[in-house]
Amino acid sequence: MCSSSYVNMDYVFACVMLFWIGISLFISYDIACQWFKYLPERLRKFPPPLRIALPSDTRAVIPKLHFNAHEQKNHSQFSANYIPGLGRTDGEGIERRWWFIQPIAASTIGMGPGRR
Repeated sequence: MCSSSYVNMDYVFACVMLFWIGISLFISYDIACQWFKYLPERLRKFPPPLRIALPSDTRAVIPKLHFNAHEQKNHSQFSANYIPGLGRTDGEGIERRWWFIQPIAASTIGMGPGRR
């Protein structure tokens, strides 16, 4: 398998992309600037069924709520504001559904990375 701090996210992404191969897409992820940087190289190290080729126009963006928390230098490439047809998208829709479980999250802090 691939040794990386992003291996779990890479695996989930590759499994989902098996159903969407060939579709150009925008990936909205809080740490897209770090995760997406070497994604194609990491995907090539996966077992053959999960070795996917990303469409050349695939782009990653940082959701707008998280964007200002990142270093601003060279981050405009990860802003949805500069992508035609995507500028009004905030990319935070999925996280709004998690808001109601915030009080429960504290109970998982003591769990190890594989159990949380």
